[in-house]
Amino acid sequence: MNIEELEQIVNKDKQNIDFDGLKKELAEIEDKLQSPEVWSNQNLATELGQKSREIKETLDMFSKWDSILEDAKTAQEIGDEELIKESEIGLEQLKKELDKYDVQKMLSGEYDEADAFLTINAGAGGTDAQDWASMLLRMYTRWA
Repeated sequence: MNIEELEQIVNKDKQNIDFDGLKKELAEIEDKLQSPEVWSNQNLATELGQKSREIKETLDMFSKWDSILEDAKTAQEIGDEELIKESEIGLEQLKKELDKYDVQKMLSGEYDEADAFLTINAGAGGTDAQDWASMLLRMYTRWA
């Protein structure tokens, strides 16, 4: 992928999460956290602090990505080989982080942080079915 394609992906993700709306929401939460009434309710303070931290992490991540893209554009404009190599390393890191972010988006539903129960039954099929069930169980216990 080139710089333009990566920039399009980052901008699309910014639109999907409503980047400007997150900035406003963070400002509102920080204003609420300044209020003494919030700190009298420990649960509310904890909830607002956690939400603030999550939003800050998201905004910092996108700012970092924008910085990587800007550095790469600048390196190409200057034409310095050493800067271009550094920017290529940054772009590779950005690709990996975008892939990781895509997986994170897929696993960000309401219940995705909760634990799950998995039951494996051999069913009909005799020894082969039992062997297959034990292989599945072994796989899940090792990689879960």
